[in-house]
Amino acid sequence: MIDIRLLRADPDVFKAAAKVKYIDVDIDALLEVDGRLLSAQQALQELRTEQNAQGKKIAQLKGDDKAAAIEEMSRLKAQARQFNDQIAELKPTFDELMLLLSQPPAEDVPVGADDTDNVELRTEGEIRQFDFEPLDHVKLGEALDIIDLPRGVKLAGTRSYVLKGAGSL
Repeated sequence: MIDIRLLRADPDVFKAAAKVKYIDVDIDALLEVDGRLLSAQQALQELRTEQNAQGKKIAQLKGDDKAAAIEEMSRLKAQARQFNDQIAELKPTFDELMLLLSQPPAEDVPVGADDTDNVELRTEGEIRQFDFEPLDHVKLGEALDIIDLPRGVKLAGTRSYVLKGAGSL
């Protein structure tokens, strides 16, 4: 997951990354939700600190002063509930937007429109020569009956597969 502090510090980097990776995410909306969430969390923390101080104060008071302090504690609890509700409302939206984000690509990564624009930058090791035509992993998996592409696509979408039989061990 993206470090929110990095996003807050330099949102333009993440906007550019989303554009390059063709990801549709409203980073400004995410930052706005983040700001509201952060202020609600800070306000809740301040209220809890105040509640703790009020609780210690109540233990030492007597009579009318104690009743007034208890009433103040009730008011603080009601405010805390409001902030908790606000946080509970904002958190799912924040999480959903954060999950749409992607890490910015390294600066030396070439940019392309889709997979067909991928560029081979380097190869490792020697390319082995066979006296037969090697099978790719998909054909090999289907021949061994350990992979089910149609079911994987049906379950999870494009480029998905399901391992079965000995392939799932």
